[in-house]
Amino acid sequence: MEFLFAQVLQFSDTHIVLAYLVIFLFTAAVEGEITLLLAGVLGHQGYLNITTLLVIGFTAAVLHDILFWYIGGRLGATKLTRILFIDLQKVRAWLSHLSGSIGPYIFISKFTWGLSRMVLIASGYLGISFKRLMLYSIPASLLWSSSLLSLGYL
Repeated sequence: MEFLFAQVLQFSDTHIVLAYLVIFLFTAAVEGEITLLLAGVLGHQGYLNITTLLVIGFTAAVLHDILFWYIGGRLGATKLTRILFIDLQKVRAWLSHLSGSIGPYIFISKFTWGLSRMVLIASGYLGISFKRLMLYSIPASLLWSSSLLSLGYL
């Protein structure tokens, strides 16, 4: 474990721009929680700037939300009635119960591992507007990224 951590520290020290890019991409597309915790540790050790990490983490979190909302919107626009074993007409009927109160779900799901992507895809599938998505995504992303970076920084 110490060897792996030493390799991460050496990489972040010699390739600082690439380290920020990897943190952005992993936070946006792969696994944001662990990435931001590790980034906070690197910020605490002085290898990376914590303010830059906050901007990168926030931007990546918002981009993550937009990406999965868009995927849901594209899925909702298709004429498909079934994907593998999932009956999309039944899914749409079940999700229609959430459409009026999807905003708080978007906010809360950001802090629930594994639920965020499903809620974002569902909001896109239901045709929730981009403006309404951003109303809940921006404050949730700011709080989420700053909390995880702070935990790693401690």
